[in-house]
Amino acid sequence: MKICKETSEIFIEKKQSSFGILLQSNLSEVIKFAAEEMKNILFKATGCLLEAAGNESSGKNYIRLNDIKTLKKNVTDEEINNLGSSGYIIKSYKNDIVICGKTDHGTLYGVYGFLKMIAGVEIYAGDEIKIPESDSLKLKYFDYTEIPDIETRHVGFYEAVSNPVYSNRLRVICDDMSFTKKSEPIEGEVFKGEIVHRIWGGLWAHTMLTGILPIEKDKDGNAVHKNWYNEKLNQLCFTDKDAKAAFISNLKNIISKHSDAEYFMLGIMDNNDYCTCENCKKSDEKYGGPSGTYIKFIADVANEIKKWQIENYPSSNFTLVAFAYNWVKKAPVRFNADVNDSEPYSSDLILPDNTAVMIAPLDACAFHDINAPCNKMVKDRFIEWSKICKKIIVWDYHVYFDNYFIYMPSIRAYKTNIDFYKKYGAKYIYNEGALYGDSSGFHALKVYLLSNLLWNCGQDENKLIEDFINNYYKVGAVFIKKYLLLLENNFKRLEKLYDKSGKKGYHTAFNTSWQPDVLYEKHYSLKFLNKCKKILLKAVEAAESVSDSDEKNKISVRIKKELLSVEYLLIENYSEYDSQNEYRLKIENFKRMCGDCGIIRFNHGSETGKHNVDNKTFEWICRWPAVNE
Repeated sequence: MKICKETSEIFIEKKQSSFGILLQSNLSEVIKFAAEEMKNILFKATGCLLEAAGNESSGKNYIRLNDIKTLKKNVTDEEINNLGSSGYIIKSYKNDIVICGKTDHGTLYGVYGFLKMIAGVEIYAGDEIKIPESDSLKLKYFDYTEIPDIETRHVGFYEAVSNPVYSNRLRVICDDMSFTKKSEPIEGEVFKGEIVHRIWGGLWAHTMLTGILPIEKDKDGNAVHKNWYNEKLNQLCFTDKDAKAAFISNLKNIISKHSDAEYFMLGIMDNNDYCTCENCKKSDEKYGGPSGTYIKFIADVANEIKKWQIENYPSSNFTLVAFAYNWVKKAPVRFNADVNDSEPYSSDLILPDNTAVMIAPLDACAFHDINAPCNKMVKDRFIEWSKICKKIIVWDYHVYFDNYFIYMPSIRAYKTNIDFYKKYGAKYIYNEGALYGDSSGFHALKVYLLSNLLWNCGQDENKLIEDFINNYYKVGAVFIKKYLLLLENNFKRLEKLYDKSGKKGYHTAFNTSWQPDVLYEKHYSLKFLNKCKKILLKAVEAAESVSDSDEKNKISVRIKKELLSVEYLLIENYSEYDSQNEYRLKIENFKRMCGDCGIIRFNHGSETGKHNVDNKTFEWICRWPAVNE
């Protein structure tokens, strides 16, 4: 139910209100943060500072945060359980308003929903909140339940993951994994670890040998239990009974330390090797290949863990996650002509309800959506895995891993893809972007689009884009829209160009190195880049006209981030037109702009130094005079 209607009563007027914020006992840091957000944002909107209290006073009305006891007087247990980890209910009760989720973060998201409906507050980024000012706000009647389309929304861009204050405002998780954190708290913000939405129990991605059953070695460096692993000792043997027993024992110890976690990853290692011992070969034959052997192992482990969990942690509700990656990409299914559909190779491979399969469509074309012919193989993969497991987790990709400065044209596929993932059981979507630092490529727009469409994929993406650009780039918005249109028209041109050449359209992968011509003149002509630069310089000029110095700098930095993408391509592709002095000046200007924008990382790389902007600019300098010979 979604009832929110204005009443004749006053909520706030002339900096006064009959309402306070009522907090329950034993407050978590998340609920304290929710109360502070409500107080601070309403104060900025109206000049009224609502008092937060732990006890009721007669004659006072209250916004009751996380008051599950009062909520249950009007709402069933089933309705509360249906909220999941992110949903919330806002309900007018007598003279009060209850805002409550099943979880603390659900309540926090309810606060942001309330602020939007009561005061027109809109959040565009962690550091960009539109707060309309008003002397008077009318009270509204609420009987409002909101549950997001995707229960767990994980947007892996630095803008979202680097600061839990920001991720909470965007209603996405900022999990405690190996993501880079900002070295300094954002001015005016409280950087608290306690407000992080922690859901992973210390196991993420490729965990078989790194987190659960690492290879034990003797004093001479030889593997103690060599038969537990494949010949290369880089993957588990999934048919060895002793290995399985040790794996389950170690997993129980890990879960015992994090029994309140929601997910534990049982992921294969990041290689294309698997065990080829005689038992594994027989299992592969029985279950349709190595992926079937792996899934049978996961099913056995999950069933054992379920029995143990019921006895030891009956209130826990965690999920064990298999990883459909590399040689496990294809589900162990086969076509049944009698029903004209695929089915599991064996009933042994149907995973129990305490499991999920994480699918990583690394081979998808990011430019086209999941329904495009070029993505048919990836689409079929999701459909087939849904025969094996009811719960799907998606690890999606939204950046060129080897080059953060290049815009990946994927935003027009977001809405269709998320809707498809939802249809086939996605409860959790992780969108991996530029994890390790701010950069070009409209990353802030991508974070906004993804966080909103993951919450409600029925929204109009064009309206979201328009709204974001207007409120994020402000005086520069008209130029940024022209620049984005230029980019999108350029990719439409490429689509037609490749159609004519017999390649069936333009396609993009997640590394520029996988597409040898992606950065060159065919894609980005000098004329096109100069046109883009001219538009963006006008946007910078517009930002310089802003009188408030802090606001001017903020808008200018946001625009310059996009300008850096153009400057990068001009240096990379058209240096032969420059004298040595001009070439050096371009590089120095690029490096200075990166410093002004706080951009340090060049790409996703893990090799020390090679992923930094300094390394890239040094590489450019070393190219002279070769580029002009």
